[in-house]
Amino acid sequence: MSTDYRALVFLKNCLAHSLLECGDFEIVPFDGLGCTDELNLMQTFLTRFQPGSLNETDRVIEQAKRGQPTVVVHFRRLAAPSTDACFILAEQQAELIACLLAIQRHSYASVVGTIIQDLTAGASRWRVRVPNYTGNLLGGVLAGESAETLSKRLAAVQHNDSLQLYVKLFREAREEQDAEFAYYRFWTLLEMIARAKNLAGQPLLDWDGQPIMNRHGIPRTIEDAAEPLVCELARRAYAARSASGRFMGIGHTKDLIPVWYRHRNCISHHGGCRPDDPSHCHRTSQQFVTCRNAHLATIARSNLPRGRHTDDALRALEETARLVIIVELNPPRMESSS
Repeated sequence: MSTDYRALVFLKNCLAHSLLECGDFEIVPFDGLGCTDELNLMQTFLTRFQPGSLNETDRVIEQAKRGQPTVVVHFRRLAAPSTDACFILAEQQAELIACLLAIQRHSYASVVGTIIQDLTAGASRWRVRVPNYTGNLLGGVLAGESAETLSKRLAAVQHNDSLQLYVKLFREAREEQDAEFAYYRFWTLLEMIARAKNLAGQPLLDWDGQPIMNRHGIPRTIEDAAEPLVCELARRAYAARSASGRFMGIGHTKDLIPVWYRHRNCISHHGGCRPDDPSHCHRTSQQFVTCRNAHLATIARSNLPRGRHTDDALRALEETARLVIIVELNPPRMESSS
């Protein structure tokens, strides 16, 4: 049984000059977002560490409001089985609208918050998209707080356009909140680096660095295809760091690579991962079967739906991409374990 709701989804970074009537919903121009939190942060630092105060903050706040315009997507009536389900439905629809506004308005709108009203009971609920920090919570040199390592890596990046591209793409992939798009971004980064190294045609080695022979005893070479290229790139990176490539509870990197590649292909060619749809996730194709088994195992381990921060195979892909870039940044002898 479903209930009818009214939903207001607030989007930032999109400017509209007029009310847009779109049938079941409307887009309402609204005020811009300022930068009060940022100014308070800077003022607090000055107060604690050196006397002084910020000047002309009113002018900066107005500039910020012009730079962060907002609109409100008003869904007049949405049917959903619960308020929580309505939040999900409204925000999913608003995010699709934001994608279309990116095309029509050259914007990059994103959801800020949502208000849901039960049209029968009259009760309202709201929620704000509060940032969730997913970086390192530990401190110290082993956790990446190393000025020496940072200085060396900065020196490596400053005059190398390829390295700048790699670290920027890694940051963007790290920021991606959709699990399937994160698979796509991290895989694309690894494939880009692998192809830049001209690995195709070089000797094909196993994970221990031993030549792999064909059935006639002739050494095989690396094919010019995404999966073997990325596998060799990962093998070299783990070897350079004297790391095993094994992830506790989920297996070895070489066995995860086909899963990562299947995710990349499903998002690239089919728009996403649909493991419950046998017409899409074929039950007779080994690559699909392997990927689906990994999907089910992830859910079983976490007891949660597979998502950006609950997918351990995705975390392994992210860690592999991170390791590859660390090796690219500096020779292994100059690296710490951060």
